[in-house]
Amino acid sequence: LFRIPPKELHEMLPQQLLMLKTAVGAWDDARLETGNNTRAGAFMGIGLDPNTTNYHVRWRVEQEGAAWAKKLKPDHAEADLGKWVSALRDAAGPGLTANRTMGGLGSVIASRIARELSMGGPSFTISSEESSGLNALKTGVRALQNGLIDTALVGAVEMTGDVRSLFCRNALRPFSTAGKTTPFDADADGAVMGEGAGAVVLKRLEDAVRDKDRVYCVIKGVGASTGGKPQDLLPDAPSYASSMKKACDEADCMPEYIGYVETHGSGFPPEDKMEIEALASFFGRTDEPRGPGILAPPVRQHVLGSVKAAIGHTGAASSLASFIKAALCVYHEMLPPLKAAKNPIPELLESKRFLIPPTPRYWLHDRADGPRRA
Repeated sequence: LFRIPPKELHEMLPQQLLMLKTAVGAWDDARLETGNNTRAGAFMGIGLDPNTTNYHVRWRVEQEGAAWAKKLKPDHAEADLGKWVSALRDAAGPGLTANRTMGGLGSVIASRIARELSMGGPSFTISSEESSGLNALKTGVRALQNGLIDTALVGAVEMTGDVRSLFCRNALRPFSTAGKTTPFDADADGAVMGEGAGAVVLKRLEDAVRDKDRVYCVIKGVGASTGGKPQDLLPDAPSYASSMKKACDEADCMPEYIGYVETHGSGFPPEDKMEIEALASFFGRTDEPRGPGILAPPVRQHVLGSVKAAIGHTGAASSLASFIKAALCVYHEMLPPLKAAKNPIPELLESKRFLIPPTPRYWLHDRADGPRRA
């Protein structure tokens, strides 16, 4: 399908193929031509694939083999030692070739996609762990706003099934021992890992309307902030709230008019608690004191969701998966359930601003409030 030679196909890492196939699928869904896209660009988010480190293991065996043999098998003859080191090296994995070099470089993902779709605009890969997909989205949005391109293809991929990746991630944020992700639940004990890829096609709205494209949603605002203590490996609540404020300011949207919030919702208790604290501080509380003669605004509940409850934590692709879900909620005018939170954490109940739907429901909406917003 993509004219990749069989030998190269066999020696490249799967995440390149998965992202390529997914990105072209999004392009086809947008009904765009595959040739002469001189004003289009590709922005891909990825994480580290531990298989890219396999070659280093082979080199270490060659360098350290004699010392290991002396410690483990001191009676080894010189001839046997060479065979033993060679066998260890081959067991560690295949040697480095040109195809494996290209097939292991994460930065090549965007280049493969740009070549396949004849893109003439910028194409590069962004790697910032869990925020990779959203940073790719933000970059594509800014490139369109600046007039650098007319079409942006944004994607993200994660292949986390490698046991080394699982051990390392579990050491930082323990996985659920129950084998399920239950965001904002008092009994939550972590996430489960997921794998996959997602991709979206972006255009300026006036161009999409002119071309009679199907529009799933309109991106009105993008916000990003950093903060928190590095040793905690968590953003802090003020940084989280700041990113939401930036997005609403750019969209010229007041928080009370947001009907749906697609959360990070990992099921990791410290993250969930921080997130609810940030959401409550941003959207306010129903029991806030009012001065004399000041009428309280109508109480609007914001529906919460988390795609991680359905597909697990997909690492570098997780934020883009969340965006795609929110876009589909707007498009289908439906609010999916978050069945995982059967026993909501106290901080969630105290706010009274948020609703976790146990079943799917239509997104009922007053047209006087403007469009549906997520």
